[in-house]
Amino acid sequence: MAVALLRRLIHRKPFSFLSISSVILQNPSITSFSTIPPTSETREKERFVRSETDLRRGILRLRFPRRSAATFMDDWVGGGGKFTVSELRGVVVSLIQAERYEHALQILSWMDSYEQIHLSSSDHATKLDLIAKLQGTAQAEDYFVKLPITSKKAASFTLLHHYVKTRDLQKAETLMADLQNQAERIFKDWEFECRNYDIRVSNVLLGAYVRKGLMEKAEKFHNYTLKKGAVPNYKTYEILMEGWVKNGEMEKAVEAMKKGFSLLKYCKWRPPVVVVEKIGEYFEKKGDLVEAEKYFEVLRNLKMMSLKMYKSLVRTYINVDVMLVKNISLDMIKDGIELDEEIEELILRAKKMDFLSNG
Repeated sequence: MAVALLRRLIHRKPFSFLSISSVILQNPSITSFSTIPPTSETREKERFVRSETDLRRGILRLRFPRRSAATFMDDWVGGGGKFTVSELRGVVVSLIQAERYEHALQILSWMDSYEQIHLSSSDHATKLDLIAKLQGTAQAEDYFVKLPITSKKAASFTLLHHYVKTRDLQKAETLMADLQNQAERIFKDWEFECRNYDIRVSNVLLGAYVRKGLMEKAEKFHNYTLKKGAVPNYKTYEILMEGWVKNGEMEKAVEAMKKGFSLLKYCKWRPPVVVVEKIGEYFEKKGDLVEAEKYFEVLRNLKMMSLKMYKSLVRTYINVDVMLVKNISLDMIKDGIELDEEIEELILRAKKMDFLSNG
């Protein structure tokens, strides 16, 4: 205790022996002062605590991005300064929390280049996230490709997040497909960590199932997301439509189409032309004129009608033996679609249906 008091007095300015006397008078229990120096172990601990504080403080004082954190670390090590990996990771976390991404990336890059440090999977994922933020998705992809397999699992979730954030769903779905068995695991990890259920993320996995033709699995997954509180968007229904059309489950495809159309007041959705045509053919073959007319009217409003679609509509009238009353030719002209010989013959035939059936 006495030694500690003396040290404080000696470092205080101005210093006088009178101040020491006052300490002795105020502490009558002090009869002598130990001159035994601190042990080497104590000195090492003191040096380490001071070093750790100075290192952290020094990096955090680099307020401007142009002041390189990597250069600071080179100088620190060159001057005999010590550090631990966990200490640097803590500094990186603090920098990210302060939105000082440049310095955070510089520290991780310096760690990556330091021979005695091996970045963990979490370190790689954090670095990839910072690269995507600062340099763009393309640079993040390059970094991801070069990662060891053991680190790709954690980093893939980060890359997937950026794909979804930038609405690059095609790449997100491709990544899911490449990961194969890991795709479900990545989604589970995201689901565990997320606060708000982002339907765009689940759409990626849904799309991956559909592309592989796993419609039963896709349907179960879709129902699972609904139970978890997910709110489907037009893309959800588009994916399901595409899958069910390919699978020949047209009634399910039509149901998904109706749900997708119900969202049109909230967005500008244009379902794939191939899917649209397949559903039109389904109504034609089924002979469901009521649903067909509703369907084609929606398509007209979306400006998605084509010569092929008009032919399908007219053939639906013919298939159910109902006379065509509408002026299809005028509708086509308004839609900017040129009539050909085949559609003219179909219209003529459909307008005579009532006469032909009675005759």
